[in-house]
Amino acid sequence: MAGDKPLLLGIDVGTSAVKVLALSPSGEIHGWAQEPCPPESPRRGWLEIPPERWWEATERAVARLFASEAESRARVQGVGLSGTCARPLLSRRSTSPHTTPERIASHDVAREVQRSRTAGQRGRS
Repeated sequence: MAGDKPLLLGIDVGTSAVKVLALSPSGEIHGWAQEPCPPESPRRGWLEIPPERWWEATERAVARLFASEAESRARVQGVGLSGTCARPLLSRRSTSPHTTPERIASHDVAREVQRSRTAGQRGRS
């Protein structure tokens, strides 16, 4: 990743791994890394990923990406984030994740889908 040109950092928080990508504004890929982040299954039909696990996996993936050229980290001019869930994950300025006891769980999604379907059927009557 040698050079002095600006870089953009893409972060994809997936269901089994966090992937990071450094690229130039013109789209030239300068490097990438990934870190596993498997979900837990505390009960049948549930999948949970504690937000702090996403955060820690992101930190490790970014560290791996810039391990050979730490000065390249300072060239990052923007960050894009992609994820598998439509829930916000807030962070403090200190870079520690703001977590609550709530976990992202597949049963929450299933419940919301069912609630939406039920409401849609009532609306058609």
